[in-house]
Amino acid sequence: MDKKGNHAEVGLVGNFAGSKKEWIGKIVRSEGVVDSKSRMTYLVAEIDDPYGLNSDKNELRFGTYVTAYVEGSNAGNVAIIPRHLIVNGLVAVMDSDKTLRYKPVKIIRQEGSNVVISEGLESGMQVITSALDYPLEGMKLALPEDKALQDESEETDKTELAMEGE
Repeated sequence: MDKKGNHAEVGLVGNFAGSKKEWIGKIVRSEGVVDSKSRMTYLVAEIDDPYGLNSDKNELRFGTYVTAYVEGSNAGNVAIIPRHLIVNGLVAVMDSDKTLRYKPVKIIRQEGSNVVISEGLESGMQVITSALDYPLEGMKLALPEDKALQDESEETDKTELAMEGE
């Protein structure tokens, strides 16, 4: 499959009478409609001799459910995150100073409950996945391990005070 877009090669796989069947075709057009929920578009594939009338190929009966494999372009550096983490096109992240920042992102695809982000997030950014009560840009944040270190430090301080009091 070396072409992309219209005339791209498509592999179709389906089960017929309990056995796996395969067909090769090409994308000839888009229906021009994008599903509002899945953000998917409908494509039309053309199969030469789909009924196997002129050859000994497998018959592709009208209405047969198939899985289509179409080669697409490489999206490059992308991030996949849960869809619910995006609010009004923004994702909450913790910067290097442990401060809350909102980053605008570009969604290029939705896959179930996740989205594929092509712009706005950089490698190493820490996306906030836990709920914040009253999130405000610029507020200081702490990681769970920061609390553990603080608790350990307070315990050490109490021990030192107890030793001084002896």
